[in-house]
Amino acid sequence: MRQDISRAGLWGCGMEIGAVTPGSTALLPDPETYELEYRFWPWGRMINRVVEIVVETAPPSAHIFDYMCGTGFLLSQIVARRPDLIGQGCDSLASYVTYGLEKRPTLALALGDARTYSPAKEQDIIICTSGLHHLGVQDQEPFLRKISRECVQATRVLLAEEALAPYGTDEERLRSAVQLNCDLVRLGLHEEWPSAMIHAVLDILHNDVLLRGECKRDLKGWTSLVERYFRVDSIVQTWSAPSGGGDYLMLCRPLQQ
Repeated sequence: MRQDISRAGLWGCGMEIGAVTPGSTALLPDPETYELEYRFWPWGRMINRVVEIVVETAPPSAHIFDYMCGTGFLLSQIVARRPDLIGQGCDSLASYVTYGLEKRPTLALALGDARTYSPAKEQDIIICTSGLHHLGVQDQEPFLRKISRECVQATRVLLAEEALAPYGTDEERLRSAVQLNCDLVRLGLHEEWPSAMIHAVLDILHNDVLLRGECKRDLKGWTSLVERYFRVDSIVQTWSAPSGGGDYLMLCRPLQQ
């Protein structure tokens, strides 16, 4: 039976899991393609910016934790430039974690569900890049609440997300998701990305439209959610999508404890 997406309600559609939570139905690239995306997609600029900020601001021998870390690529870039830092991460996709450990055996990557996994030690910096939208909408706020409780007052939190163009209704939200992915396809065709990169964007479009492991918000939606548990010191945009929205980094600290 065909689902009427425009009437189902994207926030009440029953989507409970995402690309990095167990049992996801999202279409995902293989680990090699996943890392290759950073060379071509605008999201690579975000990864580079996060690396720069952590490398420049982390105190000596700081503990860094990356939630929904994928293959550990981001952590590897950080510790390569700051070997004194103690980097750890978790992801629930076994193929990504296995690939990361085989390629970078010195990394401390764990197979675990970000909704329940907690690092053993207090962290100086907590990172989550492109992870929140892989959680069902009902899991996004509890996850933020959880990591806020893992913070001490000195902890800094870096949250990076893809934001849709502003929307007011579920139907407008779906249209914004389609437009964001179409912006990426157009960019890829213009820059002559490898076919695997275009295919990966089309898979995300598939996930967004069919409500499979993608649950994005607009910038206002992301910031209003994050500000329930964190003070947002600044927001950095690394890519502006032609149709609106783009890639944003929120530099946060816990609310007064």
